[in-house]
Amino acid sequence: MVNRRMVLGSAWGLAAALAPGLRQSGWAAPARVPGPRRALIVGNAAYRHVPRLVNPARDARLIEATLGRLGIDCTCVVDATNAELSRVVDAFMLGLRRQPAELAWFYFSGHGAYVDGRNLMLGVDTTVSSPQALRAQGFHLDALRGMIEQANPGAAVLVEDACRNNPFVLAGGPSATRGLQGDPGLFPPRAWGGSLTAYSTAPFTQALDWPDRPHGPYATALAAALLRPGARPLEAVFREAADAVWASTRHRQQPGYYSDLREEVMVLGARRIELRSTRFARIAPDASPGGRSAGGAGATHYQVDAQAARPIGTPADWHDDLDQLADAVRDLGPAQRRRAVARAQRPDATAAERTLGAMLLEQRWPERHALDQAQVLYLRAARMGYVPAQVLLGELAARRGDDALAYAWLNEASLAGSGRATGDLASLSMQLAAQGGPPTSMQDVRNRLRRTGALRYLERFIEQAQSAGLPGR
Repeated sequence: MVNRRMVLGSAWGLAAALAPGLRQSGWAAPARVPGPRRALIVGNAAYRHVPRLVNPARDARLIEATLGRLGIDCTCVVDATNAELSRVVDAFMLGLRRQPAELAWFYFSGHGAYVDGRNLMLGVDTTVSSPQALRAQGFHLDALRGMIEQANPGAAVLVEDACRNNPFVLAGGPSATRGLQGDPGLFPPRAWGGSLTAYSTAPFTQALDWPDRPHGPYATALAAALLRPGARPLEAVFREAADAVWASTRHRQQPGYYSDLREEVMVLGARRIELRSTRFARIAPDASPGGRSAGGAGATHYQVDAQAARPIGTPADWHDDLDQLADAVRDLGPAQRRRAVARAQRPDATAAERTLGAMLLEQRWPERHALDQAQVLYLRAARMGYVPAQVLLGELAARRGDDALAYAWLNEASLAGSGRATGDLASLSMQLAAQGGPPTSMQDVRNRLRRTGALRYLERFIEQAQSAGLPGR
């Protein structure tokens, strides 16, 4: 993924180009006249018919206290049923419509689900018997976004600190994660103009509850980032929180956000949040290491560990490299293998050398510690933009059951044009589809398969889809 800045709004290109000079001469976007700033915070932990959670109620209180210190009027609700959740959302929206807010913030912590393309927030009385029953009970995050958009606040922030999967295999007792069983949503929700939508974990993965700690990993990181001294854009705060969660969970939880804010939202240390009018086209915060255009002009996307540089080579090069690397793994003698692995671990090793070392570790010494070392080497090469390493890293992660890591890097290689990665992504989708409802992004996978000319993967994908009763064409 290219590390770059994006100039937002083609009609404002000249103004954007002049903006750095204006900043140097002392110009700053004027602060808006402060208006109401409201937040609705929901923490659901005491679930009755699905696994209970430990931290969401405490997480909600932590976020309430944090936003309160920043001058936001908070309404906090704990252990809401589905009916109560609907009522408090309606009341929150009524307040926004009666007195338009400068900033509207919504935070949900608890069980979430991703079913048939819909992100659901689940009340504590949720029962799970079928996808249809689940859809009828949960509150749709998409509906909430539409309601806030109609209220038209100056800026809106929606935070989903919940799993994004499909709960159909349940057991009683406390749960260490905020979700139930995987569903392969290929892409996170997009933000509309004037909003930031943050999610605490990647599609079809689970958010950790951390039952042995005072708060969950995402609430802990977000509160710390919001209150850290120093003025910075809101996107930078969520990027900091995402990186902290990725590190604290040892890469088990992969947060991110989509932002299409029309105003520059500044977090001024631990004092307040301020909106500034954008008289000139705004340059999006540097989304390094994971920024990406998310659709419309002005949209930015960040997902932690989407850290690849510009792809090295072409699809034909990647195919040849994979063949040559496989030949080397097969043909090298024991002494040559040891030297190759040692070389791969040097700081100046090339991406191909690191990939070869990882393949040798993975295939010749399949013990767990060797697989861990192989994954590290693949990751280093993948971040250099070496697509064969991205493909092999995704495949290794899938075999080890790390769906989030597999998705992140197979998707990266697929977007670069790798037919093998796109085929792997399709297979991963089909496997996950068997555990829940059919995924909603099959058309995207089919289009990629056709676009990359991966005919053998396309044929296999169509066959698998048809056998599963899903639309394969």
